[in-house]
Amino acid sequence: MSLYNYYKEQAKAPAINENNPLDCLIENEYNQIQNNIFTTAGVNQNPVSLSEIVKFIKRWKNKRSSRYDQVFNHMIKLLPRA
Repeated sequence: MSLYNYYKEQAKAPAINENNPLDCLIENEYNQIQNNIFTTAGVNQNPVSLSEIVKFIKRWKNKRSSRYDQVFNHMIKLLPRA
């Protein structure tokens, strides 16, 4: 099994058994949380466009020291545009 297939399998959403009350409860709670995230305090959250992300990244300083994630700002700025 390749690493790609392994992680693809790991990222799959679990199957929901509609006959299992616990699965139904978890699914309902998940949907409530998801709805609350997008409607918190009446704030309308619009999707972010690619151009907004690019503008935001361009404003970063060219720091060559990494943070806890071990990713440098400079590395991100050098990535090709999608």
